[in-house]
Amino acid sequence: MIKHLLSSLSLFLLFTNSTIAQEGVKKPELSVAECIRIIESFPDSIPAHEAYIKALGADSVVVEKQYITWSRKFPNSFGLHFAYGHALAENESPKAKPWLLKAVLINPKAADAFFDLSLDADRWGDFKESNNYLLKARDADPENAAYAFYYANSFSDTDKDEYRKQSLEVANRFPKSERGAQSLYWLAFKETDTVKKIALYERLQKDFLSADLRWAGYGMENYFDLLLIADPAKAVSISQLMIKRSKDESGKKSWTNSLETAQNVKDAKVQLSKRMQTKL
Repeated sequence: MIKHLLSSLSLFLLFTNSTIAQEGVKKPELSVAECIRIIESFPDSIPAHEAYIKALGADSVVVEKQYITWSRKFPNSFGLHFAYGHALAENESPKAKPWLLKAVLINPKAADAFFDLSLDADRWGDFKESNNYLLKARDADPENAAYAFYYANSFSDTDKDEYRKQSLEVANRFPKSERGAQSLYWLAFKETDTVKKIALYERLQKDFLSADLRWAGYGMENYFDLLLIADPAKAVSISQLMIKRSKDESGKKSWTNSLETAQNVKDAKVQLSKRMQTKL
């Protein structure tokens, strides 16, 4: 018994050792028998569950029977229930929910399990329940910008006021982050009021562009298109700014072309204004 436990422990440590991963050494492939040995000794070992499920398939009858047996044997193992529930959810199986519910019952702070439950509910058309699980995922891991963003975005088609409120909260709570920039990007993109739209792009420029975030850069492209009609002079300024910030030749070339366009529109607008004044 002790020899079996030490052997399983050795496999467990070898398979889950973070130093190995950091050094770029490929982790060994475990056999099904080795996975079973690890799980029997360490039922919360998610990597062992992942390897076992990958080897046999989440939809395998053999795997299903094995997890029912393990669930009875290890009723309080979060890793066991979550790993199988997650695999079933990724397989879009209607059998995922009970396993994920068991996982969050064992660990009410398991944000990733709540997120899987949200995706599962959305898949089967229960959007209200999906939102509720997203909220639980966000609250279980308040420092996770992704969950906060997904929760905010869930209101985009149903409650515009709540969508705006939650999106701005993401931007406020996660400054200098891609999710914060992404929340402002989509909020501005979907805004129909030009004045509010410009204000959102200005904030995206002010608070996120300096961090070289992708979504801030995408936003500046949309901002330029808007300014080209609303304020060509400011479009020129944005183009000049983005040329300086571009880190590759293709980006500089693209913004140089935009600058030329903005300058032409600006000049045309000045000439048109002069002609109008002359006629008066």
